[in-house]
Amino acid sequence: MRTYRGQRADTAEERRALGEEISTLTRRQADSENRVEGRALAAQILALTEQRERGRFTAEEREELRDSLRGLRRAVVARTSNEAEGQEVADAFKALHAQFTCTP
Repeated sequence: MRTYRGQRADTAEERRALGEEISTLTRRQADSENRVEGRALAAQILALTEQRERGRFTAEEREELRDSLRGLRRAVVARTSNEAEGQEVADAFKALHAQFTCTP
């Protein structure tokens, strides 16, 4: 998310600093005493790794991603608000429900 918001490692020094922070967190993870702490550190390491590796995410790419997401949302809404499809889903559910209903 930091990379998406524009917080990225543009220079070699920033990438090096992120690498050092990742190394520190990795050592802490190896020394962690419980699974919760280890998983939390793993999440931090993953986020920093993505921030370091994806430093070339441009404003145009972000806008393209936003446009794609808007299109996907519109397509999903158009597909699920179709009345005929809703009836088809309702019929399928009724048929499935009938299989599990005990009738004397």
